[in-house]
Amino acid sequence: MRIPLLAWVFQGIPESIGLAALVFSMCAKEFEWKYVIRIGLIQAVLCYFIRLMPFSPYSHVFILLTTQAVLFSVFTDIDIRVTYICCAIAVFILLCYEGVFLHLFDMTGVLTLEETVYNATKRIITGIPQVMLLFLTAGVILWSRKYLYERMKSGI
Repeated sequence: MRIPLLAWVFQGIPESIGLAALVFSMCAKEFEWKYVIRIGLIQAVLCYFIRLMPFSPYSHVFILLTTQAVLFSVFTDIDIRVTYICCAIAVFILLCYEGVFLHLFDMTGVLTLEETVYNATKRIITGIPQVMLLFLTAGVILWSRKYLYERMKSGI
């Protein structure tokens, strides 16, 4: 399914960076924005071009999951098995957020499923909450990892 360029710039790129932040918060020892942004931007470009290809619906998710795991493994020297598991969990979280918000917007009459394909403006506006939740989830994971590490270090 083709992504409108405007939707890719204002929703696709932030979503890819948010997904990279979530994966990074789960599998890396230290959080580094330079890698998060690089991986997110590369992933967003790959996503745009992969979705232009004539694949069956949602098969791009598995391709992008694999490419993201490889990117994380290359950029961070983390084992590919760990990055693949973290990427799978992050994509599952993203799909849950998308499902909840699409259902919520559909129930309230703000957006129908057909409008997500044809109306780029509504697609961008309704995609903002799930992107914000990705960053929020990454922040909570980072905070909890730091908090637990400090508690273990102090012996409490």
